[in-house]
Amino acid sequence: MLTSSSHRTASNAMRSHPSGTLDHAHTETPHARHAAAPADSLVKPSRDRAHTYAAHALNLFNVYGIPLTSGIWLEYYFTSSRPSISLLAVSSVFGTQLACLGLATSTTLRLHHRPKYWRVYMLIGTLFVCGAHLGLLVTSDLWVLVLCQGALTGLGLGMLGAVSLRVLSTHYKHNVAVTSTLCGSAGFFGAIVHSTLTWICLRTDNPGLAHGLALSLLTLTLFPALLLARPGDYKSLQPRQPNRDALPSTSSWRVYPVSPAMLLTTTALLIPPLHLPLLLTRHPGPNRADAGLYTLLTLYGTAVLTSAFVPRIPPRRLSSSTLCGVAGVVAGAATVPLVWMQSLGVAVPCAAVYGAALGCVAVLWVTVFSRCVEAFRAGGVGGLVDVCGLVAGLSAAGGVVGAAALLQGLESGVEVLLGVVVGGLVLGGLGMGGRDFVRRWKRL
Repeated sequence: MLTSSSHRTASNAMRSHPSGTLDHAHTETPHARHAAAPADSLVKPSRDRAHTYAAHALNLFNVYGIPLTSGIWLEYYFTSSRPSISLLAVSSVFGTQLACLGLATSTTLRLHHRPKYWRVYMLIGTLFVCGAHLGLLVTSDLWVLVLCQGALTGLGLGMLGAVSLRVLSTHYKHNVAVTSTLCGSAGFFGAIVHSTLTWICLRTDNPGLAHGLALSLLTLTLFPALLLARPGDYKSLQPRQPNRDALPSTSSWRVYPVSPAMLLTTTALLIPPLHLPLLLTRHPGPNRADAGLYTLLTLYGTAVLTSAFVPRIPPRRLSSSTLCGVAGVVAGAATVPLVWMQSLGVAVPCAAVYGAALGCVAVLWVTVFSRCVEAFRAGGVGGLVDVCGLVAGLSAAGGVVGAAALLQGLESGVEVLLGVVVGGLVLGGLGMGGRDFVRRWKRL
């Protein structure tokens, strides 16, 4: 009886389970709804990432390109268009632009938490920048320059850069600091294009055409970027939580002040690109009018190369703070010859070295600065990019306006200004890279 009963039980089990699942019923073949996704379903996420990457590159084409063209505009306004206006007043236009760019970046990253509103922010930023250039076509009074070329342009570019960065980070697990290292070469390429077109128009004393060409570039890049961008995760755009084991200790912050060093670097770094065209026109020579363009094209050309290469360096070999520290010292050393000789033959080689350092710092400074202060705040590296944007924008604006004040107020203002730039870059570089150097020295 027991034997026949056991046979019936086994036969029932065979009828109740598919073939191959007798020993472990929980390993039966899952329903098609729970099966692994076919290979075709993986195409859409990768395609969305590629489209968002292209949109971010198009945005940075203008977010970097327009502010880095300010040196050509500064030289034109002060020497040709408005020679009666002080250098400090002209510099306030571009200082306002940088300050508003940092303020808009910080504010947008603070407010942008709901995925359904990201396209609205990008549209507002696009309208701000395009509307500002339309206003510049109407009139060129000083207050219009401060409002349109300064405030509105800075606010629009800050919103575009912040939202584009946050949307792209959804494809990289919301790691905004890592995402900030991407597409830097597209930004410096935009600086080359914007600078070349602006110089061609201003050489013929046609600023309206320069603003019109800039508006055309904005239309051809920003609106396609608005359509291309696709967030990878619609559930949340909040920054990822930090890895507490990887956070720097508070004591390391107090012992070695990396963040003030980063502040020195961001204050001094944009002074040469924005003031070199003006300084080179003071030096007599056959190519005096073209010296600013040649110098900037060399500077931004090397920045394109390093901004594309540096993010590929493994962090285990060279950390981001070490790379930024070395770049700061190199940029300071490249500025030393310009203290005594502001000629084209000296400026172009120095600009090549300076541009290489600028490209390195531009793609890594967010990671360096945010890792220095995240021990004091929750939210991870990505949650601190808003602070980084605000501090960098205000410090860069202060550097540009302060440089104009030195040039205007001191008889030997050029030498003093370049000496201050050298000191700020070298001290900032030593402050950023010194801690890692000391650690490596102790291991030897």
